[in-house]
Amino acid sequence: KAAAPVPEFQAYALLEAFVEAGAASWSTTSLGLAPRLGLRWMPTTAWQLRLEGGKFHGLSGPEVNRLRVRLDQRLTLSSRSDVRLELEEWEGREGRLALNWYW
Repeated sequence: KAAAPVPEFQAYALLEAFVEAGAASWSTTSLGLAPRLGLRWMPTTAWQLRLEGGKFHGLSGPEVNRLRVRLDQRLTLSSRSDVRLELEEWEGREGRLALNWYW
């Protein structure tokens, strides 16, 4: 059975607050905001793509200015399984390929 086309496209914006502590002292603790923008697209009912990017910006404490970019793909195999490919640029590049089984 072929997957039917689904015209579903979403854009979103989020704002997060963060606390990052390097050691057990206030002088090494950063407080800040991390705005994110994302796009989610479902070209078919079985395939979903998400692209998300954001910047961590410290407001107090040690300087924190980092960019985070993430690309996720999910291919649904059945109601109980899917395959996921995730690529992320954060403090380095990381990729994951996973076969998930749900019971």
